[in-house]
Amino acid sequence: MMELDRTFDLLIKTVNECYETLYPDLCHYPKFSFSRAMITLWKCKVYSKIKENLLEAFMELMQEWRSSEITAGKKLTEEKTGSGLKKARDEGLFAEEKEGKEVELVGSFVQTMVDLSVNELTVHYLGSTKLVLVAPYKDLSKIIFKLTK
Repeated sequence: MMELDRTFDLLIKTVNECYETLYPDLCHYPKFSFSRAMITLWKCKVYSKIKENLLEAFMELMQEWRSSEITAGKKLTEEKTGSGLKKARDEGLFAEEKEGKEVELVGSFVQTMVDLSVNELTVHYLGSTKLVLVAPYKDLSKIIFKLTK
């Protein structure tokens, strides 16, 4: 996407200059770019159609994951000796020791949702209570809050 912006740099500058000339009283930031246009199109044309299925699949995955973690915790508390702790570690019952595509996939999914939801103005508020959430991350965060209640 960045390569596309570099390739059409002259066109992008022309579009931004036309906008500033035609609409001098409106905000001129963030400026037009193909990256922003493609993200906007993706949210309108693709995300709007798959939103329900995508979020439902994420919720199911998180519920299954949570159930497996609860089961692993119960197994751990049932063991009464130090060897039980070693056995639990050997079986990979600790979440931080699990190596799997699920952890990587969920992390990548959440990061992608965040990336698609921020722009040049809101990126500075990541990690702050002043961050204004927009779709698709806003939709995802509602699911996460619902699951953690």
